[in-house]
Amino acid sequence: MNTGLTIEHMGADDDLVKAARHSGLHQGQPYEVRLETRNPGLCLVFQGPVPAAVPAAAMTAIQRAVQAHADLRSYADLSQCSYLGSGAIACLMEFLRLASPRGAGPVAIVNPHPRAMTVLRMLGLSNFFVPLPDDPAVARWMAEQPKR
Repeated sequence: MNTGLTIEHMGADDDLVKAARHSGLHQGQPYEVRLETRNPGLCLVFQGPVPAAVPAAAMTAIQRAVQAHADLRSYADLSQCSYLGSGAIACLMEFLRLASPRGAGPVAIVNPHPRAMTVLRMLGLSNFFVPLPDDPAVARWMAEQPKR
């Protein structure tokens, strides 16, 4: 859920964040992976059934945006992601590596779709993520975490 809030010191026209996106179709259904600025920090949004690998150019853009805004915490929103394919899992795990130094995790995920959470549990990856109901809950959780 995008609250419409933005990070104060980031302009709405942050080119690095805008470039961090990929969209496509899966069995006729649109999907998108994109980076957004929200009140708690940088948010990687998975929307729709995300089956395929995110192209290298989009992953590089995500990496550059996260590194350029290293002072911000990062998290993911899986609330509108009805399917996580192997490529989406790879993207999410790369994001975990970027968002959590040394892959120590955990990283917050907003209201994960039940099917997405099932895939993470089946792959033994759910322990790397903390499911939270919305952006305000993510902000509270992040405030309680030690700085990395």
